[in-house]
Amino acid sequence: MHTLLLHSTIFALFAIFIVNIGLAVGQNSAWNIKQNPFPKAKRISATVSFPSAKAKGNVTLADPYQWLQNDTDPATIKFVADQKSLTESFIKKCTSVKQIEQSVRDAFNYNDYSDMTFFEDAKVPFWFYSVTGPNEDRKTYYIATPAEMEVARKTNFAKPPGKKFLMESLLSSNNSASIVYTMVSLDHTLIAYMVVDDGADTGSWYVRRLDSPLVQAKTRPPGGEGRLPDVIPYVYQDLRWTLDSKAFFYTQYSDNGTIVAYHQLGTPVDKDITIVNPDPDPANLWYLDYSFDGKWLVVFSAANTDSKATAYATLLTGQKLSDKMKWISIVPTRDLSLFSPVGILDGNWYVVTDENAIDRKVVKVKLDWTKAKEVTNLSQLKGRLNFTDVIPNRPFRQLNLARQTDTNKALVVYVENGKYVLYIFDLRTGKQLQKILPDEKSSPHAAFFATPTNKYWTLAYRSTVSPVKIFQVHHTETGIQTKLLTAQAIKGSNPDDYDTEQMEAISKDGTKVPYFLVRHRNRPSNTSSSIWLHGYGAYGDIDNLFWDERYFSWLQAGTGRGFVWAGLRGGGDKGEEWHIAGKNRNKPKTFDDMVAIAQDLIKRKLVNKGQINLEGNSAGGLMSAVVARQAPVGTFGAVMPDVALLDYLFFYTGAIGPANVNEFGDPAIPVEFDIIESWDPIRNLSPNIQPPPTLLTLADSDDRVVPANAYKYLAQAQHDHPNSRNPLLMYVSTSSGHISSRATTTTMVSLAVHQQCFLELTIGK
Repeated sequence: MHTLLLHSTIFALFAIFIVNIGLAVGQNSAWNIKQNPFPKAKRISATVSFPSAKAKGNVTLADPYQWLQNDTDPATIKFVADQKSLTESFIKKCTSVKQIEQSVRDAFNYNDYSDMTFFEDAKVPFWFYSVTGPNEDRKTYYIATPAEMEVARKTNFAKPPGKKFLMESLLSSNNSASIVYTMVSLDHTLIAYMVVDDGADTGSWYVRRLDSPLVQAKTRPPGGEGRLPDVIPYVYQDLRWTLDSKAFFYTQYSDNGTIVAYHQLGTPVDKDITIVNPDPDPANLWYLDYSFDGKWLVVFSAANTDSKATAYATLLTGQKLSDKMKWISIVPTRDLSLFSPVGILDGNWYVVTDENAIDRKVVKVKLDWTKAKEVTNLSQLKGRLNFTDVIPNRPFRQLNLARQTDTNKALVVYVENGKYVLYIFDLRTGKQLQKILPDEKSSPHAAFFATPTNKYWTLAYRSTVSPVKIFQVHHTETGIQTKLLTAQAIKGSNPDDYDTEQMEAISKDGTKVPYFLVRHRNRPSNTSSSIWLHGYGAYGDIDNLFWDERYFSWLQAGTGRGFVWAGLRGGGDKGEEWHIAGKNRNKPKTFDDMVAIAQDLIKRKLVNKGQINLEGNSAGGLMSAVVARQAPVGTFGAVMPDVALLDYLFFYTGAIGPANVNEFGDPAIPVEFDIIESWDPIRNLSPNIQPPPTLLTLADSDDRVVPANAYKYLAQAQHDHPNSRNPLLMYVSTSSGHISSRATTTTMVSLAVHQQCFLELTIGK
């Protein structure tokens, strides 16, 4: 089973705190620094040093809160406890806390259907899907017959059809485990499922029979009762079943990097066969593609956010599996970016690349076995195969993803005018066959496939005001047919009551920057009482028009409110050129764009000065921190960055820091250090610039952007402003990871309540 996520990125990072004087919130009686003084935090004489072009030598910078990087230090533990206490003492002043919590819970009051996959080629065709019920924390997986699904469709899936198969809540004793990937065996008797704990990026693969459900249990061992003994630890994503369903290939972390291995069911994991050894670059991550006829295995790698990759292929038939197999070198050096693998057809590997195609194209390469060589490490292979264009580059319409379906066709996802648009292409000819759901107002979120040969698959759509729509897609001789399976909505709300308008702001250099404004049609005035301004602007991602219970609950709580999605440079709203214009040495343009949007909202009288809440998560938090300082005084009434990278020079030294230098810059390069220093949030705090009301939100188990980034930034901000007119606070989600990895209902409700109470106490109701 294959899931194609449209709103996601492997390397998504950050979010942050903020600075800049805002609305005269110091006059707000809710905050009183004398009654709630900031906790004291010791300062030490630590420093960091980097080369600077401006200084023509190394620059040494103070790092007085370096000790907070040790999260097990008793002093750090006390610092966090004191900050939590300070935040809670302020939030307790929120008089609408009960109404806010109920509003947030109402936004979770729907059946969130996902993973909906039809296994049409099984002996007895069946559906496999998951659902998270109203205000539930964990998914429950179901198996249903086509007849049961059709009955449910007629009632808009008022009740989940079929029989329960697996309950995530039974996978661990503390309800912290979740399933992030599933793969059903090709004979449809087994399922492999990857379980992660506490929002981690790595986990373990477990296997169970599809006739062995987990819906009740006396104990809760890892992976759940009744599973098979096969357990593969330290994994991060890929698994491919063999054609006979008796074994699978998988990727795994090892001491020296990542490997590709082969596991036969019923054998100890320490007897697994390594077929691809670690790459010389320890940051390398291997990924897999496997032909539907079981003949070809393609492995490809990436070690950086620019997707510069290597790729190799092996013919599985006629070879003994080992780390000394024959392989074809497709791309042996990282001089080519490879993005979405499309599939294998007629002995050709199809993949998305940007070679001589800035907005990407689909190409194919003939897997010529006569060029195979036996090696012990793939890095020994030399020589690159020639690619042939299949689906050409379309200027200013970035080809985001592509996936093989119905054997010789492909679902192709483009970004057009800031939105995802879906097409079907013929893989053999490259001809566009059909646009999918051209009149649908909500945005595609994910696609679910059983195998590359299936004629049936499903699409999930979401929007700012609509939680989930599921469509079944069917390839017929006359073209694509779609059928709505379910459209879930929040009780008491109607998506048609909201308008979504696309507008443009003029950035500092004259560039037109798009943004979407979502408002209620029956608003009392054209000037919103307040606007929630959200942005990202990194990795070429599209970060707009998706469903988030926090955002919707705030928006629907007042008909005068507005929500804005910003299409900043650095993102992919206008193709790869738009991304390049806001990455690395061009990163400052991302910040200019958000300042321009905020000013445009005020200029158009869509909101009053000081009534904008600036928010972003991951890379959007980094943007928020910088923009809050750069915007004119009083622009923002509140700033709420999420899972924040606040100290880039510290982040750079961490596990995934080097993999992100292509996006944000490399401080080891003197010219790039100077640019980074000009915007690095913690380096740009100043005792002379009063930050606006700031609620920094983070996750205690975040292993991408560790909490120390936030601790250090907050300590510095509070030190610079011991008599701050505005609250400078943090909220910590417990047993939670980075962004979506922490999204249990309980966690998200608590986060939303703190955010919305903070807004009530600063901007107002």
